[in-house]
Amino acid sequence: MLVLGADAPDHEEPGEEGASTAEERKRDRSHIAVGDIRALTVFLQKSPSRDHARVGLLWPAESMNLAAANALLKILEEPPARTHLVLVTRSLERLPATIRSRCRLLRLLRPSAEDARAWVQAQQVERPDLALAQVGQAPLAAAQLPPAYWLARERLLPGLAAPAGGRREGRLLDVADAVELPHLVHLLQTWCLDLLAARHAIVPRYHPDRAEEIRRCAAKAAPEGLNALLRQLGHSRRLLEHPLNPRLAAEELLLAYMSVFDRG
Repeated sequence: MLVLGADAPDHEEPGEEGASTAEERKRDRSHIAVGDIRALTVFLQKSPSRDHARVGLLWPAESMNLAAANALLKILEEPPARTHLVLVTRSLERLPATIRSRCRLLRLLRPSAEDARAWVQAQQVERPDLALAQVGQAPLAAAQLPPAYWLARERLLPGLAAPAGGRREGRLLDVADAVELPHLVHLLQTWCLDLLAARHAIVPRYHPDRAEEIRRCAAKAAPEGLNALLRQLGHSRRLLEHPLNPRLAAEELLLAYMSVFDRG
């Protein structure tokens, strides 16, 4: 089996001369490029030993760029004998229609809340309910939340919840250097979604342990400002793999958050 994408296994031998770091290899795999599809084609065309089939796994499939998707079409239209292609995605709509139309769709159902909590708890995750809430009740993602995420949450949320004024501005901008940008974007998104929910008297979904602070902030936030910030955060999330200046990007997002209350 050949796996392509960010979740591909690492085949590089440790200590190999000229070997890249684990972070560099992961970054290189974050997008499936046309060269990866060419390597997949070569792999699938080899005769399998002992009559076993060959399997190509693209995970996540939506990380293919346009050139890679076009190259994959040729394999899907005329697959070699005894081969299977498995495309895994959480965002089916991000796959080109030409790819979707040539695949058999199999939807995997989300586990029940009870099963998800039991499994996460079995992974010895502290506060499993809160961990599940952070990632929309996805158990695998909840179990994989790194310590850096929880530290970022501990540092960022008090500043987001603080009353408007110089004290909050200073605290939030100090966080720009202390929190990794992907964690900051995720926490800001989920916090703003909870603020919008609170304006409609809906219990916070992502940060239930901060319900009172969210209710207080929501009363002072401008809904149109929150919606504009969520659009900005969605754009920022798509650019996380690009060589941004993390400090400047974080400051821009935090200043945008503060402006939501200027309009409120």
